[in-house]
Parts: sequence; C-alpha cells; structure tokens
Amino acid sequence: MADTGAARLPPPPLRAAVPETQTLRRLLALVSDVLVCCFVAAMWVTPAANAAAIFSRWACCEDSPAADVSKKVSVVSFLATAVCLAGSDVAPPWASPQGQAGP
Repeated sequence: MADTGAARLPPPPLRAAVPETQTLRRLLALVSDVLVCCFVAAMWVTPAANAAAIFSRWACCEDSPAADVSKKVSVVSFLATAVCLAGSDVAPPWASPQGQAGP
C-alpha cells in the first residue's frame, strides 16, 4: 500500500509508570510476606527435626552419622526460626506500644 502521509499514533506504553514509593512499598510487603512464611515453615520444621534427632539417637546410638545430621538440621531450623522472628514483624503484643492496654 502506498504511504498516505497520515500521522500514526505512537503505540501505547506496555505498562504505566509506577512511582518509586509504591515500588518500594510493594517490595517491603513482599519481603515481609516471605519472612512470615519462612517463620511459619521453620516453626513446622523445628519440631520435626527435633523428633528425628531424638529418634535417631534412640535407634542408632549417640555417635551415629544419622544422629549427627539430624542434630545439625535441628539446630539450623531453630536458628532459622530465630532469624525470621528477629527480622520480621512477628512479635509478641507486649513488645510494641500499640499492643499495650491503656489505663
């Protein structure tokens, strides 16, 4: 077809520009969600790892490799719980001023 000389409209933008503050808020919300989910997962893994450590010590002897590995997993899961608790907004209600009851 011949060029008619009519001006073409520019293509629409693929997505609208998001202000930087909204992007930061979304990122912080995502990080907070990930920390809470990791905390909950660690809370489930810690008792299971402790049970595995106790059972492997009982069944395989204190010095067995299975007992050693299960003890290490138990310690790592406990430390993961502590790190997630310290790094997230999961805190007891008495730790924040908003959680305290007024007189």
